[in-house]
Amino acid sequence: MSARQLAALETALALWAGRDDSLPQPEIRRAASTACDAIDALLELHRIRQQLVSEVRVSDDVATVRTDALSERRRDRSQPHRGATGHRATSPRAWDRGGAVSRRRLRRHPLIKREAAMRAAS
Repeated sequence: MSARQLAALETALALWAGRDDSLPQPEIRRAASTACDAIDALLELHRIRQQLVSEVRVSDDVATVRTDALSERRRDRSQPHRGATGHRATSPRAWDRGGAVSRRRLRRHPLIKREAAMRAAS
């Protein structure tokens, strides 16, 4: 609602508040209708706000899940455990033990499976 519309609402309400019911005053009745229309516009604006807040909350929840997954991956990578090949135990190379990782074996690696599942979920 613009400042001009707000001023029109204020004027319309002031005219309605100062009415004299003993006299016919069609301009006062029009002012009341104008005020009602302006208030209806405010209610519609409130409905739009409610929808936006709901969408923002859903978006924030999705971002939280992404952040938690990223933190978990970073925490997994920072573990000092090493495999027999000297690589981290969670790396595909240490899991394969030989360094030659076939695509089929790589797809079965726990980290690769988890990342693929996360990509599919998003």
